[in-house]
Amino acid sequence: MAKDPRPEIFVPADAQIYVPHTVRSQTMQPKTRLTPSPPEKPAAAVRPANPNPKPEPKPKPKSKSKSKPKPKPKPKPKPRSRRARWPRVERPDRDRPKPPWYEIPAEDEDGDDGAPQDLTVPPEIFALAEEAATHWEMAVHSWTLAATKPEKGWGAIWRIETNRGPRSLKLLHRPFGRNLFSIHAQEYLTERQGRVAPLVRTKAGRLWTIVQDRMFIVTDWIEGLHPASKVTVDGAVQLCTGLAEFHRFSQGYQPPPEVDHVSRLHRWPGVYQKMRTKIDWFEHLAKAYSEMPASRLLLEVLPRFRAQADEAIARLERSAYQSLIARGDQTWGLVHQDERCGRETDPFKNRT
Repeated sequence: MAKDPRPEIFVPADAQIYVPHTVRSQTMQPKTRLTPSPPEKPAAAVRPANPNPKPEPKPKPKSKSKSKPKPKPKPKPKPRSRRARWPRVERPDRDRPKPPWYEIPAEDEDGDDGAPQDLTVPPEIFALAEEAATHWEMAVHSWTLAATKPEKGWGAIWRIETNRGPRSLKLLHRPFGRNLFSIHAQEYLTERQGRVAPLVRTKAGRLWTIVQDRMFIVTDWIEGLHPASKVTVDGAVQLCTGLAEFHRFSQGYQPPPEVDHVSRLHRWPGVYQKMRTKIDWFEHLAKAYSEMPASRLLLEVLPRFRAQADEAIARLERSAYQSLIARGDQTWGLVHQDERCGRETDPFKNRT
């Protein structure tokens, strides 16, 4: 038998390929692979039987009541704001020792002349006053605290010895708009030759200066002045005379438009009515808390006070109050901004 001259190729049995007739092919059977068997698990140890087995617990019967609602999860805290915050100011605690400038004498501890004793201000307030003094053309040689307010340094007045004579430096304690109203009023009185201390202008030509949001003014110091007594007849005469002169010189004052206008001429009907309403409040409280010791006394005297309040309101309505305030603030100045018994017709009738 002649040998086949065609080349021979080997084709896998599961291969789906085309074999041309120019070659001869032989089919190859796939080789079988032995897969390893998984390892056998070790036999578990058998525990010996318990000679005294415990009885299994009986299941608890389900209650017919409704199940309690689950508590709601707590809300997450809000993220902190990234805005800048003012630094927290530490306040002196009761248990901590107070600084020497913290306590300021009360008004009832004043002397007979009305001047408070042992005045003091916080050191930081005095530092602001020293800085404010540099805004004026003067060299300060000494400081003497002459007056102050109970609000820890607000309204403090120093007598300062300078190369231009004794002067007064004052820390104003009201809002800026109210301060400007008073400053321009003082300048108006000075121009009219009123008995007030003239203001000294700063290096920049202003009547005031501001240091760390605090307003200061400087005036000439008037020698020979002392506070009038508030508890003697002579002191009362001096105070009333000074108010009368101040009233005459302040007539015609017109504050600049940029300052806060301060006037109490139109407020007195509302003030009277407010006091009348408070009497009714006291009566309601006395009836609601009748077991309190003061309730019986209040119910006894309130009818008399109510009658007096009604009479005061009626007299105010019958008076010339409305025609007087219609003249305007410039007519009455800065003193006559109230209404009292005896002022209905002529405010100068009972002047001492």
